[in-house]
Amino acid sequence: MDEYKDLIAMVVRREFGVLGPEKTLALLPEAGVKADAHGQILAYSGPGRQVLDRLLRLFGERYGLWAVLACKISVLKEAARRHLPLPDVLR
Repeated sequence: MDEYKDLIAMVVRREFGVLGPEKTLALLPEAGVKADAHGQILAYSGPGRQVLDRLLRLFGERYGLWAVLACKISVLKEAARRHLPLPDVLR
């Protein structure tokens, strides 16, 4: 795991509140993310920045821009605080 794990978890937990756990958990395998029923990230495949980008893009494609916007501000703030480069979808 890398420094993006917390950002990925933040997205998952925010989407739990927006879309519900069922829809959120159903989409995670497509992004290569494995999480438990509480939004705890158990594993993901690939570099964290790419996984975060893929995850946000999938939410946007499947559920629309509002699904991405729901977590964008909090992810942007945390990434800036940690001095992490942003995935393309958030620029």
